[in-house]
Amino acid sequence: MALWSNHWCRPQGDCGWQHAFIEYCLHSRNEAEEWLQTTTCLSGYKFRQFLKRHGHRCLKEFDVRSITWEMDAKILIKLLQSLAGVGKEELKKQDDDLSKIFSQLHVSLSFVHKCLLRFVLPNCRRAVRARAAGKSLTIKSFHHWRKGYRHLAKLMVSEGRLPDEDLIFFLTIDEIEELLETRSPSIISRANYRKKMYPILDDYKFPEIIKGNQNQLMMKKNRRTPTNS
Repeated sequence: MALWSNHWCRPQGDCGWQHAFIEYCLHSRNEAEEWLQTTTCLSGYKFRQFLKRHGHRCLKEFDVRSITWEMDAKILIKLLQSLAGVGKEELKKQDDDLSKIFSQLHVSLSFVHKCLLRFVLPNCRRAVRARAAGKSLTIKSFHHWRKGYRHLAKLMVSEGRLPDEDLIFFLTIDEIEELLETRSPSIISRANYRKKMYPILDDYKFPEIIKGNQNQLMMKKNRRTPTNS
């Protein structure tokens, strides 16, 4: 491990540490995580700063059951592995010159329209950044609920109220409260049934735009086509 650490910390130009990390990361995900979490090199510092700022993000991040990058950094490392060979050269910063942007449009703009766009376009960009920041803050707040539910699940398992920590995500708040008071086995049965059905429901795909009665559309979709006799 020390040999790899020395190799990564050695100055190799602007992207040398990236190539060294990519080469090693493709071999061992567990050791790559351990190194990134403990090294004093620039790559480890940037990785930890990224987790500190964006560790509450993940796939299906509005699902309280999802595992975030903070909870399991291997998920993020796996994503980095898939992106490692995509672009090895630094991306050049896009030119923000509005005059150049206007010249690339396929429509003619009057002087008034250009003045309006010079006012509207920067505000649109700021609005997009504000929307992304607002979404991140919402998910970060939601992440505290996620950690709270997981902590409660551990306590309930330790007290023998739940057989599995994961079952808490298949209970309503009222059912959790009732389970804390009564230890009802019927609630556990309902949670197990919901967990069993979850992969089927999670596999449903819906169109972005739906017209008509959704129940009828699902019935038509699931209806078997008649076979020729």
